[in-house]
Amino acid sequence: GTYILKEGLVCVLRSTSAHGTSVFETLQGADAASFEVVGYGYGKDVQRVYYGAEAMASLDPLTFRQIGGNYYSDKTYVLYGKIVLIDADPNTFTDLPGNYYAKDARHAYYNDVVLEGVDTPSFQAIESNEYAWDDNHVYYAGRMIDGADPKSFRFLKSDSFYSYAFDADQVF
Repeated sequence: GTYILKEGLVCVLRSTSAHGTSVFETLQGADAASFEVVGYGYGKDVQRVYYGAEAMASLDPLTFRQIGGNYYSDKTYVLYGKIVLIDADPNTFTDLPGNYYAKDARHAYYNDVVLEGVDTPSFQAIESNEYAWDDNHVYYAGRMIDGADPKSFRFLKSDSFYSYAFDADQVF
């Protein structure tokens, strides 16, 4: 949701026509004096967190923040968009370069999916693609690449993105 402040009211984008005309609606109950945009789709005031025009009653507006990419948290929950990540720790949660991966003290995530068998302390991702690795495995698009060696894994850079990768034994 796109938000605008107009004449002491908070308004949220309801629709945009094919001709580019935008229609906004008043966000009922929102406090314009304290309202701020948190990230794409989210806004908050001193009383509530909003996703578009929807008040998110379970989220704490005082601690709600964008972690990075599409990840958000408050003192209790971590979200990927509107999806609550069960068992995610908001105190240790961090997004990783590239906007696909994140981790906390116990888990690694690809978007909103927990990756099984990851060595979380060594887990890392690189910007501009969907590759990640830990000390034991290499991952692409959230899936472990069978047989890929993280110790010899390298990229061939083409223009501004990584199009091919290789390790000591294979090309990917």
